[in-house]
Amino acid sequence: MLFAHEEVGGLLQLYGMLYSGHRLQPSGQRYPFGKENGVMTKTEFVKKIRTGTTKADLTQEAASEIAELVFDTIKTAIQQEEQFRFPGFGTFNLKNRPARTGRNPQTGKPLKIKASKTVTFRPALRLKEDVTAPKRKKAAAKKR
Repeated sequence: MLFAHEEVGGLLQLYGMLYSGHRLQPSGQRYPFGKENGVMTKTEFVKKIRTGTTKADLTQEAASEIAELVFDTIKTAIQQEEQFRFPGFGTFNLKNRPARTGRNPQTGKPLKIKASKTVTFRPALRLKEDVTAPKRKKAAAKKR
């Protein structure tokens, strides 16, 4: 492993940069990530990890390895424990969907849908507040 556990945990706190509230406004402001649709790509995420840390001088490969390690760890925890909780960010849960009867939208005939598993995400209150706070302030300012 390239870095100590504390440094990887500190890098996870970069999520604040991802949810800084910068989106395209009617006034024509630009997206912070350089994409017209405002979606951060893996390359941009790795670049944020690389430039966002002051404790280590990371190469592109090291930052990419950290990103892969973080997401692999989350995936493994969900597979083994059926849950991954990161305080201040949210909780990922493995949810079992039972088999059910559905309908073919074209013909209306009933069909059997197999049981399956899916991953759900419930954001933490702090994340919800961080993401929605700038919008609330702007809405309150417009009402005045």
